[in-house]
Amino acid sequence: MLKRTLKLNNGLQIPQIGLGFYKLVGENDVENAVVAATKAGYRHFDTATIYKNDRAIAKTLQKHSIPREDIFLATKIWKDDETYEKSVRAVQFALKNISTTYFDLVLMLWPGTPTPQDRLDTWKALEDMVDQGLTKSIGVSNFLPRHLDSILPKCRIKPVVNQIETHPLYYDKETIEYCKKNDILVEAYAPLAQGNKALLENEVLKRIGSKYHKSAAQVALRWSVQHLSLIHI
Repeated sequence: MLKRTLKLNNGLQIPQIGLGFYKLVGENDVENAVVAATKAGYRHFDTATIYKNDRAIAKTLQKHSIPREDIFLATKIWKDDETYEKSVRAVQFALKNISTTYFDLVLMLWPGTPTPQDRLDTWKALEDMVDQGLTKSIGVSNFLPRHLDSILPKCRIKPVVNQIETHPLYYDKETIEYCKKNDILVEAYAPLAQGNKALLENEVLKRIGSKYHKSAAQVALRWSVQHLSLIHI
């Protein structure tokens, strides 16, 4: 499953399962995660400058001679940088940090820009970065239908994904159906509810798991794949 890819609305492919680096700090921890993940078959790494681990990821890729073209790299623009000029600088800074000339995917992390115009200006900057070869694809995160409604009628390049929290205990059906209708892949983050015991010790998931000799966590991940297709852990 780690080698499966899905087709984005721009015709490019994205690995179905990704590894998220949120809250993963420390060079040794990052190195161990990257090395173990690549050995297991992961090729989709999801990070952000705000996570403060992109330099450690770059160092590990170089140290272990992992070819850049073998990795799908995704990053995000933090909400404080969501204007045209700031978002361009933020992506250029991120490229330098992770020692690459391009990203495979850049996301707007939050829809809550100071003004709706700032949201549109940030999206315009992302479109221009696609033209300039700084990123192959662009998308959003934490966007609800009303936020997407402010972009889709005016955009030149559609978002390829909307990354939102989704797991068996939280399922935003309205947003998911909206994205499917508009050919936007939904990517689940926190598919294990950030390790919440309410999910990991959920009696329903445990009961299903016992039937198939799986843990509650494994059942939750299978649920996400079957409902959304695209997840990162």
